[in-house]
Amino acid sequence: MIKRRKKVLLALGWHSYDLQRGAARYAGQVRWILNTEMERTGDLPLYWKGDGVVCVLGMDTRRDKQILALKIPIVSIGPVIVDSIPRVFPDNEMVGRLAAEHFLTRGFKHFAYYVCSGGQSEEIRAAEFTRALRSQNVTLHELNWVSSRKNIHADSNERVDWLSKRLQQLPKPLAVAAEFDDRGVEVLHACENAGLLVPEEVAVLGADNDELACDFAPVSLSSIDTDVERQGYQAAALLDRIMNGAKPPKKAILIPPTGVIIRKSSDLLGIQHPHVVTALNQIWTHYQDSTTSEQLCKGIPMSYRRLHDAFAKHVGHTIGEELRNCRIKHAKKLLSDSVMLTMEDIAERAGFSSAGQMARVFSHILNTSPSQYRKDHRT
Repeated sequence: MIKRRKKVLLALGWHSYDLQRGAARYAGQVRWILNTEMERTGDLPLYWKGDGVVCVLGMDTRRDKQILALKIPIVSIGPVIVDSIPRVFPDNEMVGRLAAEHFLTRGFKHFAYYVCSGGQSEEIRAAEFTRALRSQNVTLHELNWVSSRKNIHADSNERVDWLSKRLQQLPKPLAVAAEFDDRGVEVLHACENAGLLVPEEVAVLGADNDELACDFAPVSLSSIDTDVERQGYQAAALLDRIMNGAKPPKKAILIPPTGVIIRKSSDLLGIQHPHVVTALNQIWTHYQDSTTSEQLCKGIPMSYRRLHDAFAKHVGHTIGEELRNCRIKHAKKLLSDSVMLTMEDIAERAGFSSAGQMARVFSHILNTSPSQYRKDHRT
């Protein structure tokens, strides 16, 4: 007997190539008939009778009503809670922390978070960014368009003019994180208008890693990769499980960011200590070599003890911790991206002395094993 192919509607509400690609990749694996007409017209195809919907609720009330009226399984990508509709969305708390850590590691002392849309995801990112900086000896300045102007729908020219004036008033060098990439581009235009150098005076970081926005900005924009394609893929996978009779999860499925994609807009160290800067560059360049932190810093004209203390003072953690963090980050990416590499291969490529050492570090720092991390984070 030939199994009937399921019909699924894709209704994201805005063009997102990575979200579409993720959902389409899963659809291809299970041979769905995938309808994308609503992506182009904004309206539910009147002829369509299907089995499930992958959508983004909360973008358009009229369209939301059309989708909810279908009375079929639905999975929403995004933070907007609609009754008991299951959701998949990025781990926005982790996005906020990662933004703060990116700038802290680079030694910045003056920070700002550009809040513009007032959306739930953006508020979570801003709140976690602030929380991560509270215990640090830094200053945090407001770049909150919502509270300053009370009009989130104002002309973008007005926003950029306001940003230009605010950025000129704040201490430098300044690290600015934006809600998402389009807002990061606005910050870059504001710096250009104000005659501020990027990244020398103002370093800028976006989120979601929209490559068209980032690569073609006035200065190429660094961004947090929120693994948008995986969000689409996991939303489709969740919908498939529900259509096949599984009980919808009570909690949203959170997709962690994969890391920071560094481009010119934040490719600068705000640290004033030259030997600490040299040590950081040595670690970032050679962490994949199976070597110790003392060996990496051997050529720096300063005793390791004094360098260790200066590094901890300016960066916020030790040389050994920075080396370990770089190796963990690289190993996590390899575990998520490849099923072909063995644990020994991954340990060697990430700079660990052995798979056993990598396993011990994962257990101590992440409270999991490399194999379990691969299982939990592999698309």
